[in-house]
Amino acid sequence: MPEGPEAVRPLTWDRRRQRRSHRDLPPGPARSELPLRARVIVRVRAAGGHAASAGPNARAARDRPLHDRDLQAGRLLRFVRNPFFHEWSRAAQPDGYPDRIDIRIGGTADEAIRDVVDGKADVVRLAQPWTPSQLSRLELQHASQIHSGPRPNIQALFLNTRVPPFNRLDARRAINFAVDRAAAAKAWGGPAQTTCQILPPNFPSYSPYCPYTSGSTKRGTWTAPDLAKAKALVARSRTRGMKVTVWAWSQAKGFNQVAVKVLQSLGYRVAVKPVVGDRYWGAAGDSRNRAQIGFDGLALGYPDPALILQRFSCAAFLPGNPNNQGSGFCDPGIDRQMRRAQAEQLSDPTGSRARWQRVDRELTDAAAWVPLVVTKDVNFLSKRVGNYQYSPEMGMLIDQLWVR
Repeated sequence: MPEGPEAVRPLTWDRRRQRRSHRDLPPGPARSELPLRARVIVRVRAAGGHAASAGPNARAARDRPLHDRDLQAGRLLRFVRNPFFHEWSRAAQPDGYPDRIDIRIGGTADEAIRDVVDGKADVVRLAQPWTPSQLSRLELQHASQIHSGPRPNIQALFLNTRVPPFNRLDARRAINFAVDRAAAAKAWGGPAQTTCQILPPNFPSYSPYCPYTSGSTKRGTWTAPDLAKAKALVARSRTRGMKVTVWAWSQAKGFNQVAVKVLQSLGYRVAVKPVVGDRYWGAAGDSRNRAQIGFDGLALGYPDPALILQRFSCAAFLPGNPNNQGSGFCDPGIDRQMRRAQAEQLSDPTGSRARWQRVDRELTDAAAWVPLVVTKDVNFLSKRVGNYQYSPEMGMLIDQLWVR
């Protein structure tokens, strides 16, 4: 979700200059006495210097090397060193290097990138997709400063299975056959791999599967749309010419265009309902709004297939609740398979994996979702930043960065 899909705003860090020579810093990954600076649609400024006196939050957070001290709504989030923290296990929670990290909100992605290039900021991480021009320019001139994290994020479209035309399986499968996943990869701009299924590559229980591609499906990979098959399914569903409204999240413009184009190619009458910012998720997820189709995404953390696939369980649908996954899908038979797969995870891991693979394929066949691409996090760092570390669950570990 972003990162797409993960609903996180762009991030940068702006450092404040200190009256201190770089020669005073110990070599390598010593605790940073210089501020880490960040700037973006969300700016992060990580500053050095020893933290200010401890407040009440510090005592309550002895397990964290930094704690949040200041919060200005929509403008600033500041983390400062926690004087009560003592490293008890480097593997579990190592001490942090910066003494202060400021996350500042404001500006544009291009301004943030320029600040990192100019040395006025230390890190930029965009939640909106990187544009091809942004990435190609940086890869040409600053390739060593670009880091791609291994955490997969899934970018998709939801199809509401409870309202026409997508309460009909043939109509949902038609969208999956006709959608141009290559265009979706281009819309993302950064590293992306096309996909037809819910579980991503290199994830537990993943097995390549793609029934929605032109040509052979034996390899389980997508190659091109099959518009002829999609149009035949629309004709059989008797939904051609119906009005379909695309709920268009303001931060997913390229994916909104992908949705509009596939609907038009199948003969639907298309309208667009723009929704700005984080309001989108509650509006599109609320079943009372009867949203038919729109952007959806998953930022994957703990590697457990249940955390992904159970989003499509009957229990996950909450009528009138804004915290729904937009498809409203429910299949009691698939639910039984999920419960059995989860029950067998310890007693029969091999059988459990096979059962999760079956659930993944059955959900893909049910077409409640239109998986498009699996993407990766991209972070752009200034030349003076070192000790880049990445957690598949937490993303970039900002408290482990140090600056020269």
